[in-house]
This record gives sequence, structure tokens and C-alpha cells, in this order.
Amino acid sequence: MTFGCVDEQLYAAAAPGEPAFARAAGASPAGPAAAHRAPPPPPQPQHRPLARSLLGAPLASDVGAHYRLTSTELGRGAFAAAWLGVERATGRRVAVKSIPKSRLEGLSREWADVRREVQVMHTLEGHPNMVELLGAYEDEDQVHLVMELCAGSCLLERVMAEGRCREHEAAALIRSLLEVLAHAHDLGIAHRDVKLDNLLFSDTLERPSGLKLADWGFAAFAGRGPSARRLHGVCGTSYYIAPEVITGAYDERADVWSAGVVLYVLLCGRPPFCAGKTEDVFREILECDGPDMTGAPWPSISEGAKDAVRQMMTWRPGRRPSAREMLAHDFVRGGPLRMISSPRGGDLGRRGDLGGGRGLADGPAPREPELLRRLRAFSAMPPLKRAAARVIASRLPYDEIRGLRELFASIDADGSGGVSLEELRQALEWDGVGPRLDAGELRRVMAVADADGDGELCCTEFLAAALHPARLEAERNVRLAFEHFDADRDGLIAGHELLAALALAGAAPCAAAFALAAAAPSAALPFAPAAAAPGAPPAAAPAGAGAAGGGGVWGGFAWEAAAAAIDFSEFCSMMRAAPLPPLSSRGSGSSSGSSGALSGCGCSSSSGSGSSALSDSAAALAPLVGSLALSDGCDGFGGGGGGGGFTYAQQAGALPPPLC
Repeated sequence: MTFGCVDEQLYAAAAPGEPAFARAAGASPAGPAAAHRAPPPPPQPQHRPLARSLLGAPLASDVGAHYRLTSTELGRGAFAAAWLGVERATGRRVAVKSIPKSRLEGLSREWADVRREVQVMHTLEGHPNMVELLGAYEDEDQVHLVMELCAGSCLLERVMAEGRCREHEAAALIRSLLEVLAHAHDLGIAHRDVKLDNLLFSDTLERPSGLKLADWGFAAFAGRGPSARRLHGVCGTSYYIAPEVITGAYDERADVWSAGVVLYVLLCGRPPFCAGKTEDVFREILECDGPDMTGAPWPSISEGAKDAVRQMMTWRPGRRPSAREMLAHDFVRGGPLRMISSPRGGDLGRRGDLGGGRGLADGPAPREPELLRRLRAFSAMPPLKRAAARVIASRLPYDEIRGLRELFASIDADGSGGVSLEELRQALEWDGVGPRLDAGELRRVMAVADADGDGELCCTEFLAAALHPARLEAERNVRLAFEHFDADRDGLIAGHELLAALALAGAAPCAAAFALAAAAPSAALPFAPAAAAPGAPPAAAPAGAGAAGGGGVWGGFAWEAAAAAIDFSEFCSMMRAAPLPPLSSRGSGSSSGSSGALSGCGCSSSSGSGSSALSDSAAALAPLVGSLALSDGCDGFGGGGGGGGFTYAQQAGALPPPLC
């Protein structure tokens, strides 16, 4: 088998004390003189049509209009160079990865890899353990990816400088890695190049919670559920590659094996496979009966830590825990062990059988699957915000929603163009960690998302429910929805326009008419119910409405029975307000999904890892330094009674549906 190296090591270890700025930008350190090498001048503003676009953009975009590229080169790889940039509006320092398009001419796979990396990072935005993509720009000559700047070292540098980690620290680090892997796998994406080099600290404090997974250039849309696609082609870095990747067909569980290799190194300071040649490393992986834990320091390492390594490095992927399951493991989470069986079959291998069970903890439950969190958050949104989500989902650029479209296609097992209740249930339960949804709640979540009431989620309905809150809160998307609802273009969403918007959300007309609550978010406006008949006592405030400035359905939004117009600032406030928890969890103390974007860390420190000399672990880890990422035909998997559920009592006035 021939392994084609598609790029030099983009995240190779820096020299001691060298800042790891380049890590987020995906380029290797450039050397001592690189900081003084002048970059090419920033491109001039261009808005002309592109003759050929790598990102699929019709018009050129100017990175220089938003970011100033400094003369500091952060690193350089085979296809890209990384520069230190400064955001003009805020002064925030960023990493700008510039890719000359001429270097990719004739390399169709690498051309596609760049665009897919952008698509993947859009899909996974908002996770605190992922390097944040701040923007993608393209002119006639280059593509510029602007990413957050990670000022700390990479994990490989730290282990080389300090040696193996203490167990509690290794557990915290692997927990951060498993969190971001579970997030990606929940949304149908496999990273395929998990390694110490691609794990970066967001700042110089280098706390485990600030660990971030970078370099998604080899990531693939694998899908989720019984119809998830098998991936093919050797892809990754040899020391971390799972056996099924070598033998031919694999899924996202290959990332869990790689995470097990990372944990092995953290605990003992050396890799489990360390032959000199790639072919010899692969032979060791294929012939192993489990990671070797016989020599020092393994006798002094706890059984829980060793069990975690064994589980993640289980040879048979059908018996290997998912990333989300590993978050419940004794070593990672804490608590007494219990044994459970794998929910999935389809073993691709023959070794490493651990007796049909896996040790998981009875401690705190891991966070619910990301898709379920988003569906629950969507079901808690008021109808107007759900309608806005559907407008936004139907108009977002393809690259920003490709990952969710791929996820939809994989969940739609029968290819009917719609996701049924059973297909959704299977997808949510696929990783072995139950979604903690009874059949009734799942039906309610489904009904809220199913605007047309046909019993299935079409692609637009699914996208609207699965969008990250950051997409709904971005001003350009909020304006897009506002302009859609403002049919007469008078700058206001009037009562009749609200009714039309609520119809898009599937809200019953009587509920919409009753709830034409004007949404003036002013603390000076008192609660103002409909005018009562002369001599009649004043109407009581509907439950949840609250007084002005109080909690209320949206907090500070006055309830008025007379239809009133909503201007853009009020609409923005509604879109950015936190949703109510789902009906089933109100008053129980449980929380709904995310209510906002999780922003990445914008680091301003310029110091490096601070290490003065490499420890003895540097020699043991020498095979991992400068090791090359391999790609042998690796694929990216080409794509492929509705309403709000208000009861009559709510419509009649007992509890108004939350509008805005």
C-alpha cells in the first residue's frame, strides 16, 4: 500500500519557549528568522466576480478590510503560510492562514479539503474545546482563513518538556478532548487526525479546560445512525491510526482509538507504537492484542486509568466505546464501574474483545447529545423565533449548512426526503448513551419542528431545528429574517405580518391572534392587557407575562393585547433572548439546551510554553515529532399535526404562547 503525504506536519512541535501561535492557523513553526520576514502586502479591496472560487464564493472578499496582516509569520506548511493578524475594529489578535490557490492547481483532493475544512468548522462552531473559525475570505489569488489565536503550547510540546502527566491532569485533558469529539460525532463528523500536535492550549495558563482540537483539514462527513457512511482511505498520522483505518473501512470510532493513544502518552510519556517506518508502525498496530502496559511506570498507574486506555484502544471497533460513552468512564468522570453492552454491531476487526462489556461510571451523566440539545432548545423557542429560524435555514450559504445537510441525509435512512419519528429516535440513540427522552416528549419535540404537520421533518425543518444558536443571533441572519417578515418594507413587522410569520412557524391561527402580543421591550411599559369593558375589573396578567422589567416569557417584554409593530432592534432582542426550558422540564431544575454562542478564547499573550529545556520524555516521544499526516485516497463523503402544540386553554387565555 502506498501512502501519499499530502502536507508537511502542520502542527509540529515548536522549539522550547517558542510561541505556539501558528497552531490555530494550521502551519508549522517557521524558524527564528521568520518573524522578521515581510508578508506579501494585504490584498486590496476586491468585489469583482471570481474566475474560479475555491470556497464557492461568487465575489471576491477582502480580508484586509477587516484584519491587518502584520509582518510576523507564525508558520508555514506545504500549501499555506500563517500570519499574525489584528482585527481592525477591536484590536484582537488572530491567526490568518493564507493559501495560495496556485499551489493547489491540479490537486483536486487538496482543493476540496480546504473547502471541506471551512464547512466542518462552520458546522461545529460554538464548542469551547474547538479552535474557532472567525471568517473565510477569498480573492483571485489566495484563500484566507481567520482563526482564533492560541497562545499556549501544543500538548506534544508540554509532554516533551515536562514528562508524563499526573493522573488527575491526564483525566481532565482527555475529558476536554472527548467532549469536542463527542460534539463532532453527534453532528456526523469524524476528525481523522487526532494527535498531541493538534491539541493546543488557548492561553499560557494551559488549563485542561482550555485545550482545543485544531486542524480539521482531514475531517469527513460520516453521518449518524444506521445509514451512516463508512469512510475509506488511510488518513491521519501513523502512530495514532486505528487498525480499521489501515484495513479499509471505518467510522467516527477511529477517533476514539486515536484519543486512547493520546491518553497512553499522557500517562506514560511514550507512544504505544514507535517503529521507525510507517509500514512497521502499521504492522505493530495490526498485530497488537492491546496496548502494552507491562513496563514502568504502568505498575504505579491506577486500574481505572489503564482500563480507560484499553477501552479506547479496543481492537474491534464494534466493541469500542463512543466518545460520549467514554465521558461516563470511571477514570474520566468518576464513580463505581458498571458493565454495559455495545448498542452497535458491525465489527470490522477480530481482536481486543473485552468480554462483551465496557466499564462505565455510575457517576454524573455526560452531557446529552448535541443534536438532542438543539432540538430541545428549538422546541422551547417562541413561534416567531422558530419561524425566523426556518427563514434563516433556507437562505444560509451552502458551506455554512453543508454539515447539517449531510447529517439530515444520513438520518433519512429510507431516502424519502423526510426524517420520521423512528429515524430521529434511532439517530439520537445511536452512540449508546440514551437521550433520556420518553416517547411522548420525543413526539412533542418532533411536532414543534414539523411546521407543516406531515409527520416528517423536511430538510429545511430539520436545519432550522438543528442550527446552532449563534447562527440565529448573528446580525446578518437576524436582518435577513426581519426583512423577510417585513413584507411592505416599512421597517416594522406589523400585526398582519406577524400572523404570516406565525403561520410559517405552524402556530394555530387562534393562538396567533390571541397572542399578537406587541413586543416593545421597554422597562417603562407596564403590563397592559386588553382593554376591559367599562366597569369590569382589570384582567389578570397571563401566567409568565410578568411586569415590565421582570422575568416574563422574554424578560422585559410588555404583554399587550392590541397588535403592535416590532422594529428591528426589538426583533434583535427577541432573537437573542434565552428560550424557556421545554415544557417537560419546567420547574424540575433541569436546563434546556444552549441559549447562545460559546465564543472561543481570543488570546492576546505572546509568550510561549515557557519551558527551558526538554525533559527525558523528549527522546521517548521523538517518533511523534515531525511525524507526517498520511492520506491515501481518503474521502470526504459527498453529500448527499404540526405547530406549536398549544392547547385550547392556552389559546383562551390561561397561558399565552410565548411570541417574542
